[in-house]
Amino acid sequence: MAMGIPLSPLLSNLYMEIFEKELLPKILPHNVVWKRYVDDILCIWPLDHGLHSFLSKLNGLIPSIKFTSEPTIDNELIFLDILPHRSGRYFKNDAFRKHTNVLSYVHYYSAPHEKTKLSVFSSMFFRADRISSPEFLSYELSKIYCIAYHQI
Repeated sequence: MAMGIPLSPLLSNLYMEIFEKELLPKILPHNVVWKRYVDDILCIWPLDHGLHSFLSKLNGLIPSIKFTSEPTIDNELIFLDILPHRSGRYFKNDAFRKHTNVLSYVHYYSAPHEKTKLSVFSSMFFRADRISSPEFLSYELSKIYCIAYHQI
């Protein structure tokens, strides 16, 4: 479906739901974690299974959908706006911003209402609290304070 059409996300998500219920269980090993948000998938794959053969089977199910894989680098893999750090059998999350992010938000002296300007930063604090593991939270909060003070 074309981007920008209001029904596009809904129908794409419905299509992927059917794909995951009907086709995926036939080829997905039982000890694999598969989490999807729209078209982004986080798959935790055991080292003793053949990932490339699974990827070939997966791409053969429906020719119009192509799956790719990205390996972890230094036990980290970016997923949406989260940077999960692998620590043994567990994951600790940090908030992620692309390197191209210029940290430009609503300036204090700009036209929007005061509540709108404050909601930008309150949403950033809420995001940090929900995403970041305790050991990364204070650093993320200090980043948000720095961003806020540079916007004034």
